[in-house]
Amino acid sequence: MKVVQQAAGDAVVHLRGRLDRAQATSLWYELVEPLKQTKPPRLILDFTEVTGLDTAGAALLHNLADLCAKQGTTLSHRHLSETLRPFLQYMEEHASGQPTTWAKPRPDFISRFGEWAWGHLQDTGAFLRLLGDFLVAGPKQLLHPQRLHLGELLYQIQLVGVGAVPLLMTLSLLLGALMVFQGMNSVSNFGNPVYIADMVVIAVSREMGPLLTAVILAGRSGAAFAAEIGTMKLNEEIDALEVHNFDITGYLVLPRVFALMVAGPILTMISDVTGILGGMVTSEVAMQLPAASFLHEAQSVFGPSDIYTGLIKGTVFGAFIGLIGCYRGLRTGMGAGSVGIQTTSAVVTGIFVVIFLDTLFSYIFQMYGW
Repeated sequence: MKVVQQAAGDAVVHLRGRLDRAQATSLWYELVEPLKQTKPPRLILDFTEVTGLDTAGAALLHNLADLCAKQGTTLSHRHLSETLRPFLQYMEEHASGQPTTWAKPRPDFISRFGEWAWGHLQDTGAFLRLLGDFLVAGPKQLLHPQRLHLGELLYQIQLVGVGAVPLLMTLSLLLGALMVFQGMNSVSNFGNPVYIADMVVIAVSREMGPLLTAVILAGRSGAAFAAEIGTMKLNEEIDALEVHNFDITGYLVLPRVFALMVAGPILTMISDVTGILGGMVTSEVAMQLPAASFLHEAQSVFGPSDIYTGLIKGTVFGAFIGLIGCYRGLRTGMGAGSVGIQTTSAVVTGIFVVIFLDTLFSYIFQMYGW
C-alpha cells in the first residue's frame, strides 16, 4: 500500500496485491490512524494493482466507508476492474445483514384457477389409485379369508357400528317426528291423515335413513380414520410398516373400509326402523292417528325394493366414506396442523361424495322404476 498526499488535502491510497483475510487486518490499522489524524476531505482508493478480493477485503472496504462517512470524508474508487466490481457491489448491497426479499408477482385469475384445478386433479388421481388398489386387494382377501385381519375387522366394526347406534337412533326418532310435523298440513288436504304413513315410510327408507346414516359415519368414522392414520404417518409409523414390507392397503385400509361396508347397511336398517317408529308415535300424539292404522298403511306401501335400496346405499356409502377417510389420513404431511386439515377434509369430502352418490342412485332407481 502506498499513500500519496495530493493538493487540496485529498489522499490517494494505491492498494496492491490481494485484499484477503491475510492482509485485511494490517491494512486496516495502516489506513485508520492516518485517516483519523489527517481527516482529508476526500479519500481515493486506487485498485490498479489489486489482484484479488474476498469477503474479508470487502468487509475492510465497507468499514472504511463507514469511518469516512462518520468524519465527513468522501470515499471514491479508482481503476476498479470489472471482475472485482460485481463482487464489491454485492457485498455492499448485503452488508446490512438483512435477508433479501423478493416480491413475488401475484398471479392472475387464470393462473390461480389453473393451479387450483391441477391440484384437485392430482388429488383425484391419487384417490382413484387408492380405489384401484382397494378393488384389486379387496376381492383377494375375501376369496382368501386367511389373509383377512379378522381381529382388526371386528374391532373396527365395534367402533364404527356399535358406537354410532345411540346417536343414530336419537336423530332418526327426531327425523321421523320432524317429517310428521312438516307433512301434517299437506296430508290434511287429502282428508285422511293416514297418508302421513306413506310419506314417512318412503322418505325414511329410501332417502333419509341411508343419508342420515352416511352423514353420521362421515362425521364419526371418516374423521376418526383420517386422524388415526394421519397421526401414524406423522409419527413415521407407516414408514416403519413399509420398511418391514407390510401391505398398507391390506393392513390399514381394508379392515376399516370393510367395517363400514358391514356396519353401513345394518345402521341404515336401524335408522329406518327408529325413524318410522318416531313418525308413528308423533302421528298418534299430534294427529290422533292410531298406531295400528299407521302400521297397516305403512305395510301396504313398504316393499322389498325399499329395503334393498337402503342396503345398497348403505354399503356403497360406507365404502366411499372409509376410503376417503383412509386416503386423507395417508395424505397427511408434516406438522400437527396437517392432521386437523386432513380430518376436516375427510368429513367435508365424505359428505359431498355421499350426496352426489345419493343423487346418482336416485336417478338410476327412477330410470329403472325401482
